[in-house]
Amino acid sequence: KTALKGYHKVYFEEYQPVDTEGYVKKVDNFTIIFDPSASMTQPYMPSYDCIVCHIDYQDTNFAERHAIKYGGREFAKKDKKQFAMDCNLCHQNQIYNKFEFAKSLTKSLNQSIPKFDLTGTLRTFGYPVYTNFHYGLKRDDNKYFLKYNKNEYRRAIDKILEADGVSPLHLTLDAVAKDWYNKKGKIAIIIISDGLDMDEREFLSAEDLKARYGEDICIYTILIGNDPSGRRMMNRIALAGQCGVAIDGDQLLDKERMEDFVREVFL
Repeated sequence: KTALKGYHKVYFEEYQPVDTEGYVKKVDNFTIIFDPSASMTQPYMPSYDCIVCHIDYQDTNFAERHAIKYGGREFAKKDKKQFAMDCNLCHQNQIYNKFEFAKSLTKSLNQSIPKFDLTGTLRTFGYPVYTNFHYGLKRDDNKYFLKYNKNEYRRAIDKILEADGVSPLHLTLDAVAKDWYNKKGKIAIIIISDGLDMDEREFLSAEDLKARYGEDICIYTILIGNDPSGRRMMNRIALAGQCGVAIDGDQLLDKERMEDFVREVFL
């Protein structure tokens, strides 16, 4: 079910556009707001639910089940303590930061978006300026939107190369409100962030965004990491949208969960 090779490594190539049979498009426009602020350089830590899943290795029968499923039957012959040590060595690639995890997850989300006629934009905050527009408008012309193109959108994500700076998400939400001012249709806002270094301004800007577009807009948040204060902030922002959801990023490592999320947003 998952796109895992190692510990929470994301391989976006393994994700495919969701099947739209039996569904209709419910949004015309979307914005992904990606967080490359300084806090995203911290080591990535999975959510509590994900940690609980990995505690299963303490079961004495886990080694044999793991070996049968993934190969390496020799591990099943080792005692529990030794297996846990080998497990840690096998999964040393877990040591990477939130920025890398979020970037790979964003590309996987992009891969999963259905093949519909959409207008999609990409914004960041924190680095190199308080809010930055990466994809969606025609070159040298900020009046005309591009049609969403999956490959070009992925390249725009790839070009987000560094994480630094503060976390003025509220300024980006204010900018998004202006982006869609003259554009007709339903709008989905997807925020991918650890939710850190934010305050009441983010929640108020989300409320203003909802007030401006009403039933035409929904706000979805994807939490990167497991910080409780970040989770509270991301939950509040999603609630301000009144019709979106808040989800942990590592839940979307399961392809079925990713498909469910994409259908929730787009279909």
